[in-house]
Amino acid sequence: MNKNIAVFLVLIVVLIGGYFIFRSNPNPDLTATDNSMMENDKTTMMAETATVTYADDVFTPSEIKVKVGDKLKFVNNGTSEIEIASGPHPTHTSYPAFESGSLAPGATYEFTATEKVTIMYHNHLNAKAFGKIVVE
Repeated sequence: MNKNIAVFLVLIVVLIGGYFIFRSNPNPDLTATDNSMMENDKTTMMAETATVTYADDVFTPSEIKVKVGDKLKFVNNGTSEIEIASGPHPTHTSYPAFESGSLAPGATYEFTATEKVTIMYHNHLNAKAFGKIVVE
């Protein structure tokens, strides 16, 4: 009888020890077989979208930091047309790929950050309205 209790106790200790060993795995995603965990990993790798609005001659936020691959969405919430372009005004030569063209009230412009860069931008139709994008 004592032998059976001893075997039972050893089995319990092994099971508990195994539980703690597997629970403390520093790379749980390497052993994951649950599809929902894999889906979460895909979601976190997708690009983020940040929004900048324009109204009353002001970009909000006036400075934004994003990562390479992130998307920026600019929304014209003002009452007049705008044109978003990189500096300096009026040549837009610091980052020519960043130019929205004409945006009517309510219109949007989307830009995907493809490299680490700092872009100073402005409303070409009102150069005193400006902002800054830092792509890290």
